[in-house]
Amino acid sequence: AENVKKQLSTEETIEIHYQDIFKDNSVRDLDIEEFSREDFNNIIREKVEIDIIEECEKALKILETNTGKTLNDITHIIMVGGSSKIPFVKAMYAKKLKT
Repeated sequence: AENVKKQLSTEETIEIHYQDIFKDNSVRDLDIEEFSREDFNNIIREKVEIDIIEECEKALKILETNTGKTLNDITHIIMVGGSSKIPFVKAMYAKKLKT
């Protein structure tokens, strides 16, 4: 899953082929001919909209409480961590900041 996430951060569509990945020793392969960034976005959409955006909102509230600064005072936001590299996460947060 980690490799798929990383690949879809730079590519629109990928093929997924893993041999014998199931722990039940069923010797089944995982083959997906075409898995798109859009497919991935649909899977993570709810998590991003609820959890990630909510955590960013909490961080902004802490900033305001601790420093008196509001979003209007901020000129740049630096996102860090693996999820910040996902184009959908970047786009959703940028959209949230504009509203």
